[in-house]
Amino acid sequence: MPAFPEATIGTRRLLLTPLGQGDADELSEVLADPELHRFIGGRPATAQELRDRYRALEAGSPRAGEVWRNWVVRRRADARPVGTVQATIGGRAGGWTAEIAWVVGVAWQGRGYASEAAQALVAWLGRHDVQEIVAHIHPDHAASARVATRAGLRPTRDQVDGEQVWRHIGHGTAVWSSDAWRREAERWLDEQLAANRLQRTGGVTQPHLRPWATVLRAPTTGGTVWLKAAGPDTAFEVALYRLLEQVAPERILSPIAVDPERGWMVLPDGGTTLGERLDEVDLVEAMVTVLPQYGQLQRDLGRHLDDLLAFGMDDMRAAAMPRRFEEALETVGRQVEHRGKEDDRETVARVAAMRQVLGWWGARLDGAAVPASIDHNDLHLWNMFVAVEPGTGAVGRVRFYDWGDSVVAHPFASMLLGLGMLHLQLGVGADDPAVVRPRDAYLEVFGDLASRAELVEELELACQVAKVARALSWDRALRMRGADEAGEFADAPLQALRSLLSGSWIAAV
Repeated sequence: MPAFPEATIGTRRLLLTPLGQGDADELSEVLADPELHRFIGGRPATAQELRDRYRALEAGSPRAGEVWRNWVVRRRADARPVGTVQATIGGRAGGWTAEIAWVVGVAWQGRGYASEAAQALVAWLGRHDVQEIVAHIHPDHAASARVATRAGLRPTRDQVDGEQVWRHIGHGTAVWSSDAWRREAERWLDEQLAANRLQRTGGVTQPHLRPWATVLRAPTTGGTVWLKAAGPDTAFEVALYRLLEQVAPERILSPIAVDPERGWMVLPDGGTTLGERLDEVDLVEAMVTVLPQYGQLQRDLGRHLDDLLAFGMDDMRAAAMPRRFEEALETVGRQVEHRGKEDDRETVARVAAMRQVLGWWGARLDGAAVPASIDHNDLHLWNMFVAVEPGTGAVGRVRFYDWGDSVVAHPFASMLLGLGMLHLQLGVGADDPAVVRPRDAYLEVFGDLASRAELVEELELACQVAKVARALSWDRALRMRGADEAGEFADAPLQALRSLLSGSWIAAV
């Protein structure tokens, strides 16, 4: 069988180092909280018990053809352990399979360490030709379910000893460009079309193949359809579409079929975007129509925050932003150090000096009149399908598309791009009527919650804070692209943070 070497695995913030007896003393403190056993039973182990357990793990599995691999999860910054991850690897017909698990000490939870470590473990297993990865998760363990989702695992209907079985679905350009994957995707597409009384009328093409998602296009008796397959970081979009279809079907493309376990969905063709109709419409008037419809969608979805977070969407609410700010500083700071530009290092230092200001903004938003909801996080003109009345150029029905960058945040954070597009397209400032009219039309949707002055203040603060979330979203996108494909966007996370220094909330990035 493959060697599966005892290797250190590095991530942006963590080092996963092979677990040994010498780690028992430190980990006995990290894993001492009884809360860690709420879903698995038992009690915290003593240092000696852990030492005995780790000695047995170092000896390896007594089963032929099975390999145990265990790691301590340590922070890069101070080498302090925060938890462990493990994989039991064995052979099955058709390839290798691994059962994985993770645990992070209670004091270090809520910082994304478990997700980061689990994603790194899944990637390492993939590089060593493990085709199937499973985890067993208690049905009530929502935090662990979110970790699994972000690592690319999907829930199945199977249960073992009262725990739900989650499985990893292969993804990435190598998988999505393979003949085997294409055959399976086309077979599933044809099945779903038949279930909806549709039939393909031509061949399937693959117009988009990216590290984070791919899209297949097919002509059918009901028009063009699109099969989208998402990677683990954006696969929540499939489950999100199902919820959007229930809550706001008139404002989205209703899926023809979805498969949340594989991160697949089939959508009808949306027609023409607002960005493609700029020569036909008055952009300001169009946004006066578009933004209130988006705002109503946010209000309708605000009652489903638990669902959104359970899907695996990032939490960018005000209470989380101090931690997110430090994460963005660390991420961008490391990128700047690598490139070695003095003015960029100065920018990071100046942004870091804004901690107190960011803290005040966050505290103000934490008690905001408008409750948290979805933030599309990429609300540009090419993600809005619009119907335009011939002759008048008036925009009617609007449907919003491409939700893979969405986060949970103050809803007004969406206006960083929603109104920022007017700033970019028209070259106007925040106080120009071309921005104020669409802004006020959007805020009317929330007019029962606070005065206009209060809503304007919240919008400007939410857009400032959203720049931090934007930096992290850019970083995620670039990590999925890889350094070779970053191109002109390589500095986008830095530019997002730099916009905090502009003094204007509308400095869109």
